[in-house]
Amino acid sequence: VEAVVIVLARRDGRVILPDLADLMAQFGSTTETWLEFEFLMKSAPEASIRQVPEELEAMRQQASDTGGIGAIKNEIQRAFAPFHDPQWRRVLSPPFDLAPEDLVVGDSPPYLVTVAESKDFAAVSAPILRAIFTAFSIAKRKRPPNETREQFWLLDEIGNIGKWPMAVELATFGAGYGIRPAYVVQSTAQLDSLAPRASEIIPNSCGTQIYTGIRSLPQAQLVSRILGQTTLEYDDFTRQEAARAAKSKALMDAMLGDGDVMSAMMAAAHQDRLAGHKSKMARALRTPDELLREETGRAIVVMPGTLPQPFYARIKPYWQRRDLAGAYLADRFHAKPDTVEIATRWRQRHRRIITTKAPRALRDWPQYRDTVQWYYVKGYKP
Repeated sequence: VEAVVIVLARRDGRVILPDLADLMAQFGSTTETWLEFEFLMKSAPEASIRQVPEELEAMRQQASDTGGIGAIKNEIQRAFAPFHDPQWRRVLSPPFDLAPEDLVVGDSPPYLVTVAESKDFAAVSAPILRAIFTAFSIAKRKRPPNETREQFWLLDEIGNIGKWPMAVELATFGAGYGIRPAYVVQSTAQLDSLAPRASEIIPNSCGTQIYTGIRSLPQAQLVSRILGQTTLEYDDFTRQEAARAAKSKALMDAMLGDGDVMSAMMAAAHQDRLAGHKSKMARALRTPDELLREETGRAIVVMPGTLPQPFYARIKPYWQRRDLAGAYLADRFHAKPDTVEIATRWRQRHRRIITTKAPRALRDWPQYRDTVQWYYVKGYKP
């Protein structure tokens, strides 16, 4: 694939993913389009590129294309299958609204770029999503961090896109490129689908770790170990009562004159101290079962190297925060139709979603290309 991309870029001056997918669909065939492209590969200065058409010719001379380059051919065609979807082809074909280089222009205005895909299609669209992230990363890495605005990448449910070793690279080296990533996953085990040992490497590279809504025993055990142990003091009534009894006997011995009075008084003082002594025991700061029963809205925040110990935070849902009222629209799965729940000065209320035409000054924006509908919360018109 690398060989094809290099030759295609030299021929056309750019690589468009649908065009690449169409070409790779003919990979190793005897169509006129592919044979002409194969001739270009034979003329490439790189030996690694010239080797590809040579292996393809050897494959065509065999009775079957199983094994070797034939297996590679089948794997390539499976990998490029998502690029044949009509909707993806439309959004991945020119003209484009945004180039990765737009985000690294010196003194550029801040951008908010959202790359979203339904979980139902995340696995199928994963190659395209990875290509988009890689393009943004390369554009940022080509420019010195001090010449461009720092980028914050919020990677929500990123484990759903499957194998993506770049996620580990972002965690370990991203700060050096000016990219600050944040990973949001159901559990740290979900990170292992990205790369081997990612559940260990990524948290170890993050300056802040937030654990909330723990529902699995392995995750609870992990957080319990992170929090460590504490020492508790308690009254051991059996030992204290035994010390009081020994003290009384020592005092009786001193008063009755049995034995050495000084030794009896010293023994009484010793037993008096034991009677007030508290026993100590070590235990987990939070046990796994306590973490599993944690109340909603609580989080444990760990900031190694910044805070000497974790802290226990209360997190209010966004619909209960007055400062976020009007900043979000309705959730069609939870809210009443055409309404949204917001926090007001007195209590929670449901406000109507207003639908109107977008102002003329905004109608050239990409989101209004197919529709001019504009939505906002009543009382919070932008």
